Amino acid sequence: KKTMKLKTSRKQKRTCSECRRDILKGEKYASKEKTILNDPNGQSFDGGRTWSRFTLKKTIIYCSECV
Repeated sequence: KKTMKLKTSRKQKRTCSECRRDILKGEKYASKEKTILNDPNGQSFDGGRTWSRFTLKKTIIYCSECV
């Protein structure tokens, strides 16, 4: 696996995406963002007057053991 930078959790509780272990406040974790859907043509949200690029992303969180 890649070496990822560990951060200290400031949230009360997070969950590791790989082993489902709870990551409590003050513990180390790493995160990675994965693109699920990318539409370079864009989406119109106001009937076709303006078009904006549309990207759907998911943040994946790893505990210090899974990194």
